[in-house]
Formats: sequence, C-alpha cells, structure tokens
Amino acid sequence: MTMTIDELNDARRVASRARAEWLVGLESGFVTIADVLQYSTSENGAPVQKLKLGSMLTAAHGAARARAAVKHILAVLEVDVPASEVTVGWLMDSRTGGRRLMALSDALNPKDAPPVPGFPFRTAASAQEAVA
Repeated sequence: MTMTIDELNDARRVASRARAEWLVGLESGFVTIADVLQYSTSENGAPVQKLKLGSMLTAAHGAARARAAVKHILAVLEVDVPASEVTVGWLMDSRTGGRRLMALSDALNPKDAPPVPGFPFRTAASAQEAVA
C-alpha cells in the first residue's frame, strides 16, 4: 500500500500531537513516567517511542535533573550514545533485559534517604504492616 504525501503528513502530525499530549500530561502531573513507558509498549504507543528521553524527564522533573539523569544512565550503562539521541524506544528496548530501565530508576531515586523510614531496623514489610 502506497501512501500519499498528504497521508504521510497527517500521520506525522498525529504522532507529533500524541507525543505533545504525553509531555503536557507529565508536566501537569496528570500522568507519570511509568504511564508513558507503559503506553509506549502498547499497540498504539509507537509514536511515543520516538519521544526524547531528555524531553520526557524535563517535563516531569525539570531540565537540570533531566540532564543529570540521562548523563547518569549513559555512564552506568557505559554506552557511547549522544544524550540527544536517547529516546523512550531506546530505553524500552527488550533486548537489553531491563538494564536501561534499571539505570533510569537508579538515576531518579534519591540516594540520600533510606529505602523505608527506620531502615535498617525496619523492613519494607514491617512498614506496610504499620500502615495497614
């Protein structure tokens, strides 16, 4: 099936709009990074896979934290990829066995706070029991 230029342009506009809507959702707090990543792997999520990781993190956390997170991810993974070329699709590539997602999680989680209040004398399970 051959597509016309108009059909190709329409598809490009639809994909750009989808990416913009997710970025606005992140910036306003209506969706989370996890929501974006989950949607990107769905049947209709292909346009979101082209979203730059830096743009997604900037919308959610601000430019400085986004730059630091992407830099951290690339350093931890020891890959020589320009930060501007890292996309959600690159992050979600199933051939990496989740290593890229773990690097993202490591980059976004604070290192100066204990995993649960009272750690190491209180485990995550006992913290859940205290809440229930």
